[in-house]
Amino acid sequence: MLTPSRGWYVVCVFWLCAIISYIDRTVVSILVDALKHSFSIDDAQIGLVQGFAFTVCYAVMGIPLARALDKGNRVRIAGVCVLVWSLATIACGLAPNFHAFMAARAVTAVAEAGLIPAALSIFTDSFSPRRLVGRTSVFMTAPFVGGGLSLVLGGLLLRGFTQSGGLSLPLVGALEPWQSVLVCVGAPGLLLGAVLLATVREPVRQQPSALPTASATFPGAVKDRVGFFAPYLIGGMLVTVGFYSQSAWAPSFFIRVHHLGAADVGRILGPINIFFGLGGALLGGVLASRAPDELAARRIVQIAMGVTLAVVPLIAGTYLVASTTLAMVLYASTALLFAMYLALSAIPIQVLAPRAFRAQVIAVAAFLNTVGGGGSGPFFTGWVSERIGGPSMIGHGLLIVAIPSALLAGATLWMALRWLKANEDSFSRAGRGDMAAEPSPPEVHQPARA
Repeated sequence: MLTPSRGWYVVCVFWLCAIISYIDRTVVSILVDALKHSFSIDDAQIGLVQGFAFTVCYAVMGIPLARALDKGNRVRIAGVCVLVWSLATIACGLAPNFHAFMAARAVTAVAEAGLIPAALSIFTDSFSPRRLVGRTSVFMTAPFVGGGLSLVLGGLLLRGFTQSGGLSLPLVGALEPWQSVLVCVGAPGLLLGAVLLATVREPVRQQPSALPTASATFPGAVKDRVGFFAPYLIGGMLVTVGFYSQSAWAPSFFIRVHHLGAADVGRILGPINIFFGLGGALLGGVLASRAPDELAARRIVQIAMGVTLAVVPLIAGTYLVASTTLAMVLYASTALLFAMYLALSAIPIQVLAPRAFRAQVIAVAAFLNTVGGGGSGPFFTGWVSERIGGPSMIGHGLLIVAIPSALLAGATLWMALRWLKANEDSFSRAGRGDMAAEPSPPEVHQPARA
């Protein structure tokens, strides 16, 4: 276990890396119109860039990377991933055509797939269960801080380069404004990756308790908990359909329907994502931490169900009201609720997953969220809007995709909650995920060899 100060340092380094990850991933949302003009593509193809083209690569590589993380040095793997995706983001900015851009985005996705499973696995081996909730909740604010900063920085950089001209690089020449933005946001990750590799040490792996022969493989280890994991992971995927759809298309909605400039959208939505995202994550952490350790997973599933029910009328209002101000207020409310869910969603997996296969269970969740949520959400939102009236109908596309997915998410999470209530006693006796039943070691740093 780590001392409190050293533990927070490790969390902060991974948090900053995750923020950079989400900036690199989502800055495309503020560059949509520039990309469409430069590459002569439509909303469906933009949805492909923000959706399936990115998330399929992310998800496919998540499982093999998770296997490597369960056996190898997680810090080294995470650090290399940060360096690779940063170089790939810069390559996106240097892409001469749409196919080269797609290829560079694919590399970005592959590398980003290693960070979150590595971080969550490291946290679980570094903190006692009681401290894990707070640390993980802070880390999981990264999507909102990164998504917000991508809008703010992306909008400001795009406006600045549009007014003054893009970067001019040796051997490359002059870049368009959108290309310059991608080069600028990709560069900081090179420094952060080096900091991660140089200053964070691999923690001592907590040895798993003896498992029966049938549990020596991943399917055998989780089969007695599939009644929880199946509906919970599917419900989580459906929640992320709405989250990723809104993240990808809300900026374009306010530009097209409410006639705001890209820089103005970034200046407004960016801080909303940051502050309401942080607020939602912290509120979710407070609500979840009030439950005793043995009821933490149940409390989090209950919070998730509440989010899915409350978000439906807010999404409907955001994309139907005529007032720009009211639409922004409703949008902020959805950001708060999505943050409450996302900040807590990994904790039941960390607690209930068998330790020897924890990173792989997290990777399965990431696979479903990225392909089912991050892939299908943005793509089908763009596809639907093209079919029902074109770019100006992007708000209706969001409604058609996000609201049914939220309602279905509530139903599947209810199934997970029922099963969890019926089996909590058996998990308490067996040791939740091989960790909750163990006594918490003292918070003393144990240096580990890489």
